[in-house]
Amino acid sequence: MSSVPESEPSTFITLSVKHPKGVRITRTMRTTDKLHDLTEFYLTMVPAYGCCAGEGIFMHYGRTMSGLLKPTDYGMEDGDEIIFFPISGRSVFVTLKIKGDDGCSFTRTMRRTDRLQDLIDYYNAMVPIAKNCDLLYNGRQLEA
Repeated sequence: MSSVPESEPSTFITLSVKHPKGVRITRTMRTTDKLHDLTEFYLTMVPAYGCCAGEGIFMHYGRTMSGLLKPTDYGMEDGDEIIFFPISGRSVFVTLKIKGDDGCSFTRTMRRTDRLQDLIDYYNAMVPIAKNCDLLYNGRQLEA
């Protein structure tokens, strides 16, 4: 009688880092490597593509990443995308996350100058059942 070996999680993962201007770098790394290796690789390679590099924030599904953690710490899967937001003074972008009571969430990056109503309208278009729901921030209802 032969047994089928259990599948083990892959020890490698391929991730992409994307700049809002469209520059994208894809790299395969070990799932046990710290993300610092990927972020430093990105910051080193981006100037070669004529894009502004330097300090910035790396985000994965609306969460700011720490280079000290590993892809498995963020639940990253093969093919996931990380977005790099360069910092030049105060960022012109903000990433907001709307989370429903049912556990569903919706993340959107937008300009700080955009109207909050635009985010609410976009969310309502994506999640039609939410049109009659109140949106709260820190326990207070948002006024659009």
